[in-house]
Amino acid sequence: MRNTASIARWLVRLCGIALIILGILFWAGRALSLVPLHMLLGLVLVLALWVLAGIGGRAGVPAGRV
Repeated sequence: MRNTASIARWLVRLCGIALIILGILFWAGRALSLVPLHMLLGLVLVLALWVLAGIGGRAGVPAGRV
């Protein structure tokens, strides 16, 4: 589980940074052709967060924090 959590945390970090950068580029009117990539990275981010929540729930973390 430790490796899975570590991978999921790195995915959240990398996807989050990439999504912020892409969002700024979209806001500036550039890179509009990369919208599908932005959507895919958003999906990966959400799935990684779900994995982390599942691992936390299984490890006994209180439901409010999960």
